[in-house]
Amino acid sequence: MGRIPASRTAGLDLVDKLFFNQILVHCIFTEELCWLLDLNEDLERELKQRSISGLRQQIVSHAVLCMMEAELSESLMLLNDVFPGKLPRLPDGISIEQYESVETYHKHVFQGIVLAVLSKVHHCDIQLVVQITNTLLPKYAKAPATVRYRLVERMFSFEFMGAPFDCFIWLCKMGVLKSDKHAGRTLTAKYSTNFLPRLALLCEYDMLRGYCRRAGKREVPPNIEEIGKIRKLSRKTIRLLLDQIAKVMDVNNMPDLKNSFPVAQLDKLEDPASIQDFFKRLNSYAVRFRVFRGSLASWVGMLCGGSVEILHRLDGRKTAIFVNDFNAETLTERVRKGMSARGIEITARVIYDRHRDFKESTLRIVEQYYRMHFAANVAISPDLEDMAYGGLAPHFELFKPSPRRKEKTA
Repeated sequence: MGRIPASRTAGLDLVDKLFFNQILVHCIFTEELCWLLDLNEDLERELKQRSISGLRQQIVSHAVLCMMEAELSESLMLLNDVFPGKLPRLPDGISIEQYESVETYHKHVFQGIVLAVLSKVHHCDIQLVVQITNTLLPKYAKAPATVRYRLVERMFSFEFMGAPFDCFIWLCKMGVLKSDKHAGRTLTAKYSTNFLPRLALLCEYDMLRGYCRRAGKREVPPNIEEIGKIRKLSRKTIRLLLDQIAKVMDVNNMPDLKNSFPVAQLDKLEDPASIQDFFKRLNSYAVRFRVFRGSLASWVGMLCGGSVEILHRLDGRKTAIFVNDFNAETLTERVRKGMSARGIEITARVIYDRHRDFKESTLRIVEQYYRMHFAANVAISPDLEDMAYGGLAPHFELFKPSPRRKEKTA
């Protein structure tokens, strides 16, 4: 088997990230959805009042959400109240107040770097972003921590519900994901003109998180010995954890990666060569421990399974998911038709099977992740690693679908 291209690895990492957030927002969130809906409406109103539209609107919207995510974050020290004794002790002579003042400094530096990149690379109006952010902040300071934490990702998933599929199709058309079964030339894109710019800005923001974390010396040093203390890890999981450690070491030490980060070219989002190069560079800086690590061919089925669950919950569980003898009005048939309109052929029966697999694996992982954040009730700084995700990741393999009995045929 040939070596998997770096761009393909980064592409599936992004699809997995979007899939995770899609399920979190549209299957798990309840009260949080009201906050996201209000924020979406409030932000649109502020932009409309200033006659901002098109690409400029997407850049400003993204920038405002980035600033709000940082400004609405809280001190890491608050986790001491939830998990006593679990955080490292402060150095001698450093008080909690002094540490929190350093956190505030890091937050302002982070905001400054994000705004500087958006201004320099994408010609974003900084003063306008600050004005809108300050207008919206008082109301959303009262939002639950589950809303404020990773606000940019959550809002993106709220605004673009079909993001995982849309991203998958885009990457196939751009040649990042190459599949004989889902050749890019046979697929039909259904996403809006706003989708790709916001997606590219989201990728860029992730890179800025990592850059600021490294520059501010806020990255937790990789510890190979700690991996050995986690019991019952498979060789595959250990290899994935070691790959992540190797990636961190590369970014911190390789001359061509150190003190740098890739940026998005919003005028080349339909240029296959440019997009392939962008995703190749993304893989040089980060690798994701995916929730779903199936083959490229199996991704469509899993995404369809997630779509069925979202529709099931939006529908109030009123419509049948699958009916053997007459499946015309079911949710699986609705998803099948949606895929067919995009050039992807998959049977309703397969979608039904993947939906069952999804509920026993990916959905359980996202539910556990949400419970961890809900219990902590703290929105830590955006440039710090997601500790709940990182702590749960080595155990993803425990969330497996149960074996299916083979159905008897006449």
